[in-house]
Amino acid sequence: MKLFKRIYYPVMGVLLAAALVMGFVDAYVSGTGHTDAALAAAARTHVETIAGYSRDAYNPTGKTQASNYIYNTLTGGGFLTATPTTADDGITSVSYRTENGAYVPTVTRVTSAASDDTLTVMDGDKYVDSDMTNVIAVVPGTDTLSGTAGQAVLVAASYEAVLGSESASAAVPVGVLLELALDAAANGNYRNDIVFLFYDGGTQDDLGLYVFAEQFAGFDGIAGRIGLVGHFAPLGDGSEFTLYAGGNAAVLGDYSSVNGSHFLSSAINKLLGIEAAGGAFDVPAVSAGQFGVANPPADTFADLPSSAVEKQTGLLTRFLGTYGSADLDTYADSDGGVFFSYMNGTVAYPKYVSYILGGVILALAAAVVIVNAKKKSFSFGRSFAGLFVQIVSLLA
Repeated sequence: MKLFKRIYYPVMGVLLAAALVMGFVDAYVSGTGHTDAALAAAARTHVETIAGYSRDAYNPTGKTQASNYIYNTLTGGGFLTATPTTADDGITSVSYRTENGAYVPTVTRVTSAASDDTLTVMDGDKYVDSDMTNVIAVVPGTDTLSGTAGQAVLVAASYEAVLGSESASAAVPVGVLLELALDAAANGNYRNDIVFLFYDGGTQDDLGLYVFAEQFAGFDGIAGRIGLVGHFAPLGDGSEFTLYAGGNAAVLGDYSSVNGSHFLSSAINKLLGIEAAGGAFDVPAVSAGQFGVANPPADTFADLPSSAVEKQTGLLTRFLGTYGSADLDTYADSDGGVFFSYMNGTVAYPKYVSYILGGVILALAAAVVIVNAKKKSFSFGRSFAGLFVQIVSLLA
């Protein structure tokens, strides 16, 4: 028994120490970081305007006003416009604008009905004959500017509102991405193309996102060159950012250093069947959002705390900084990942690590039973009392 204790307790101590170290280190490197105050203030102005439109699924005029504002802000801030063409099969094409023979930041607005193929992919037959208007702004990366169509990062947010609400919290990621698009057009020097997608149908199972994924062939087939998706939306009631979906170990490892206030785990995602970015793209994806307001009528701009815009500005700025020039192929080759909240940070690691930790816990649990049996001191009550911590740890 003395020998067993000398093995059992040190191993449990090492596991506990490792968990604490991961927590403290992650909490340190995953701080919220610096937020550009001027950028956040400009984004808040966009949020106020967008939240002023009645832009739910039953108010096409309000949605048109919102998309007009987004489109006009982009064209007035450094993006050149490009006119799309849509074929009989519903596939839309459009080309980059050029200056002096080089691609420049380009924006287009596309209104498309969801095709039968799109509805089949998303299992959304109830949305037949639904027209979606998406605003698509692209900042070409250095790879594409060098003459080779490069990889692309998609950052997406829906501008649609919930029925009977200003949906100010839903307007926050739209306003922030709008200002970041302007900044990227003026100052961006990313390796990858950055696609800013302001899409329709957010309350219709992200229909506009699927229409873009399945029916947009513009900008040198950019939808097919997307190697990473960032999807941002409000979630229920609260105040902090939450990583609510994502299953790629390498992506999650980098994302854990982007922002430090996440309050869900991949175990909850698995139980609830949550998919990153609505499952519209077969690439690594991260879905994150700042909690909105549980009562839609109360989700007004007047009640929106300034910190909501500031925090989202910081997170999305760091998101682009982290992934804008990353080699997206390394993410495609990564195994599945696990993430969970700990010590005000996000711990993320490959799934096989969780299997190893689970195996160690099971081995320790089995050792308790075996030693008790050999010592003829086996007792169901005492054994279960001794195994309680391991059982809880294993479930976690």
